[in-house]
Amino acid sequence: MSDFLIARQPIFDRQLGLYGYELLFRDYREDPAAETFPQSVDHMAATAQVIIAGSEFGVSGLVGQGLAFINIPERFIVEPDLLGLAPDQSVLEILETVEPGEHVIKGLKALKDQGYRLALDDFVYHSRFEPLLDLVDLVKLDIQQIDRTNWATEIQRLRGRGIEVLAEKVESEEEYTALHALGCDYFQGFFFARPNLVASKRISGDRLALLSLLSEINDADTTPERIGELVSRDVSLSLRVLNAVNSAAHGLIEPIDSVRDAAVYLGRDLIQRWVSLYLLFNVEDQSEELIRVALIRARFCETLVMEFCAEQSGSAFTTGLLSVIDAMMNQPMDVLLEHMVVSQTMRAALVHHEGTRGDALRLAMELERGRRAESSEFEVDSGMLATLYNSAMRWADDTMTQATAIA
Repeated sequence: MSDFLIARQPIFDRQLGLYGYELLFRDYREDPAAETFPQSVDHMAATAQVIIAGSEFGVSGLVGQGLAFINIPERFIVEPDLLGLAPDQSVLEILETVEPGEHVIKGLKALKDQGYRLALDDFVYHSRFEPLLDLVDLVKLDIQQIDRTNWATEIQRLRGRGIEVLAEKVESEEEYTALHALGCDYFQGFFFARPNLVASKRISGDRLALLSLLSEINDADTTPERIGELVSRDVSLSLRVLNAVNSAAHGLIEPIDSVRDAAVYLGRDLIQRWVSLYLLFNVEDQSEELIRVALIRARFCETLVMEFCAEQSGSAFTTGLLSVIDAMMNQPMDVLLEHMVVSQTMRAALVHHEGTRGDALRLAMELERGRRAESSEFEVDSGMLATLYNSAMRWADDTMTQATAIA
């Protein structure tokens, strides 16, 4: 699957818990020179590739314990036996181009009988959709295509029929708040990964302390002894790190009982990563999905830079990991970095996406949105970028599972 990217866009419930992911298939072979993906997508091929990926990794391998939202063209509706996905973990999105004729209605009923949930994608009301509204469980409203003054009418019309409403392309905290008040059941978009700059004008004392600790933990000059001293100030953090170390370090005659020894045994880079991850987990009201995004970016940056400039791979991981702190703390990145001891090259990477690490971060951010990504720093083709990103996504899922179990 080296020529294919399957990006994921998270879908949240009303409590901002992860509900599932929409799987977005992208084929890099269509036009390698193009800056963007073609507007006319071969939906048949895209759905087929998602099904192949689901067969290879399992649906849970793509979306964890959440639901997989998958676009299905008309061919898969009128021939429902073509789908080989787990019905209990799949939501089938009916494209807005599908005409609700007799064969379509028959196929959708067969899919519902198999246990699939059905959704209407990019919905704007028209009387021709009435037969579909009698069958679907959920409707996705593209709020950027609906006048804001009509949001309430559209949502109430659907909820009055017992249909759940998913607001998609929600790009700001303000939009999310308004749609939540109007009764939307689910939310999709990158609002969760952007700072809400109105919410917080000052950085609280505990978050300043967190920034300082993150800064020193990830300083290349910090010794294992100093790392041990810093971590040991927090008993809970020390226990979590040691639990992680001893669960990973199989075959030891005696368990490791100090953070310094752990840094010596497993290496400073690994300890720095675990400590940084646990610190981010402890940010008040943080989104687990935001941490997952940080891990995907971090792993992607690390593995990409490792291919071309191995000595910078550790700091590339840190670049990806720190790239979400503006959203976590509701502050501009440049303001947060004033409270951290970071190099000018790290600052340029995080704020302006400059240099080797900055370009790797920019590529990760493009790929997570399902966009075509072209590098200015690396001689790398699109297929390799897709392979590295897909691998980073699975690594982040595994890391989140491990971290949650140990915590």
